[in-house]
Amino acid sequence: MVIYGEWTDNGTVIKSYDLESDKQYKVADLPIDIKKISVLSSDKVLFINKTDSRDHGLELAIYSISDKTITPLVSADPG
Repeated sequence: MVIYGEWTDNGTVIKSYDLESDKQYKVADLPIDIKKISVLSSDKVLFINKTDSRDHGLELAIYSISDKTITPLVSADPG
């Protein structure tokens, strides 16, 4: 399984590609201002959220695939 993302005009689409079945699946619709997505489990991905023009993020967040919710995990210190 390969997990990857692509940007659209409205956000970031996270997809998976199953190498065994040769099928592609949509995993998540996330905001456009994210980067560095890491798979935590079959239901959760971790990512840097709310990035600025210099690619600095304001928080680490977890996305639940089953609930379709974003939960902040760690917030950056101000400045």
